[in-house]
Amino acid sequence: MKKHISFIFALLIFFPLFCDNQIKVGFLKSPDYIPLAYMMEKNKVINNIKVDYIEASDSESLLTKLLTNQIDLTFVNVNVAAKAYYSSNKSIKCCAITRNGSLYLITKDKNSKRFSDLPGKSVNIPAKDNLSDYIFRFLLEKNEIEIDKKTGVSISYSTPVEKIIPQLITDKIKYAVVTEPLASIANKKDKQIITAIDLQEEYSYFAGNDDGYPVTVMIANGDFVRDNKFFLDLILSAYQEAVSQIRKNPLYGGKMCQKYKLGLDSGIAVKAIPKMNFTYISDDLMQPRIEAILNLYSQFLPEDKIEALPDSDFYYIGLTITE
Repeated sequence: MKKHISFIFALLIFFPLFCDNQIKVGFLKSPDYIPLAYMMEKNKVINNIKVDYIEASDSESLLTKLLTNQIDLTFVNVNVAAKAYYSSNKSIKCCAITRNGSLYLITKDKNSKRFSDLPGKSVNIPAKDNLSDYIFRFLLEKNEIEIDKKTGVSISYSTPVEKIIPQLITDKIKYAVVTEPLASIANKKDKQIITAIDLQEEYSYFAGNDDGYPVTVMIANGDFVRDNKFFLDLILSAYQEAVSQIRKNPLYGGKMCQKYKLGLDSGIAVKAIPKMNFTYISDDLMQPRIEAILNLYSQFLPEDKIEALPDSDFYYIGLTITE
């Protein structure tokens, strides 16, 4: 079984570290990083090791910084991590799944509570050929509903994400698939807009699991992992604790979100956190979940765009002690 963090602290007394007494964690000004904001507040130093939190402008910049040793750890979408693994000659490691899906169908229509209520309706998705699109289309197929204006569900990609809420409020569109925190923002702006269908529950039913599907993973620079395994386990334990605390206390998470300017005021963050599905899934539990969602991607990609699944070396297996 995995030892408690106190055991890792003890190990660090006896095992040398090679990270020059600091670790660099990359992040974006995004609500996805709310658990990391908890660490920014509580974990500026861990076991005499300084933790630097380094902001980047976008996901591409985060990945570049990781691959050029400017940061040691960061968080990216699971498909981005899988692609980067091979394009970087396997120079990254996936340390944990940090967020599961948070996709919801929102509407003012209180009579649309399940997929069987959707035929004959037009559903808006902000962009084509992304995970939200694939999940919705996958679930239509599993519910034996055609994508068809007359007999099934019509999908529209014409409304960009920034216009989804205004057009729902003014009844220019009736149904939309969005991620959190947009669902909570929509409800705050207009109480008539409700979360009608939880797409994670639908996915879990057909996938036969309770977790939904992974969206975000923590990845680390391979050189850093090789030289700092014990300290990496300590950081991972701190992040696992941060996720636990944020889920237990959304009010505090909301305060941290606002304090570190992650894109939401505290009131919206408090409401959104329980539905954003922050998680911590590591070790041998990662691979089957990640492979399942990557296989779902491959169902919708052209054949020449399908990439090989990451091999087992992609997954970081932390320190385990068998008793």
